[in-house]
Amino acid sequence: MKLIECNSQFEEELTKIVFGDDLEFIHSQHVFEQSCLFEDYNPVDTKFVGKYSEIIQGTAHGDWKCESEYFVCSVSKEDIQKLQKMKFLQDLKGGDIYVLFEIGWDDNWSKYFRYIHLLAQCDSMDLAQKFLLRKYAQDEIKNQPSKGFYDFLKKFLV
Repeated sequence: MKLIECNSQFEEELTKIVFGDDLEFIHSQHVFEQSCLFEDYNPVDTKFVGKYSEIIQGTAHGDWKCESEYFVCSVSKEDIQKLQKMKFLQDLKGGDIYVLFEIGWDDNWSKYFRYIHLLAQCDSMDLAQKFLLRKYAQDEIKNQPSKGFYDFLKKFLV
């Protein structure tokens, strides 16, 4: 298992190729349809791996709700080849690539979004799910107070 660095340009191209999002179309739709539209663009092998929801309180804008669903999917061999032609993944030596991503809702912005969090080369979807979630939790938990999101992340460390 090996993490793959993902800078903003690579993430943008990866998103276009793997998910094919039409963000202008998605965000022009009724807000409650946006989540379904994002999920419609997920690759067929996408696996749901967790959900987090929180009410953010005591801000200058009042309270608002944040929700996030986390998924893992593979990057097809064809998509890997497209990315390599674009000069990404040049040092990749075989193996499958998996992506940990989030589809989230931020009530403050009133729209859904997709974030790619991590990318790794792994031998199987099962290993990728465990490895990516554990690495994500390790990276994020140190910046969280000991409640809420901290507790959500902690369950991926056992």
